[in-house]
Amino acid sequence: MFGANHRGFCLGFNLEKAVPINEGSKGRIKYVDQNDLPKNKLLIHDDIEESLIYFSDLIFNLPIKYQDEQEYRLEKIIFNENERKKIIPKESIEKIVIGSKMSKVKQTELIELVKKHLLK
Repeated sequence: MFGANHRGFCLGFNLEKAVPINEGSKGRIKYVDQNDLPKNKLLIHDDIEESLIYFSDLIFNLPIKYQDEQEYRLEKIIFNENERKKIIPKESIEKIVIGSKMSKVKQTELIELVKKHLLK
């Protein structure tokens, strides 16, 4: 859970405040048996519907071993590098969960950053 083997952190945010309703695809991850995950396959360019379903399955399905994360994902097709980063309004952040193995030094740094930039 959380990046770097429990040494990272996770943001919980209000989706309605963070991302416009019409921007990309959004949804809860479906946790499935390893055998039910999408397999690599050759896509036929003429079958747009099949391609969209395949890519959606790739993005919104994970192995059942990750089900404790209860992840919600946002997906958006980007057309240039400027669209790769998304600035989320700080007002949309509702919680910060610290990984259980994050060092005390990193925890203190994170808390100070939160106090400085989010709690104004």
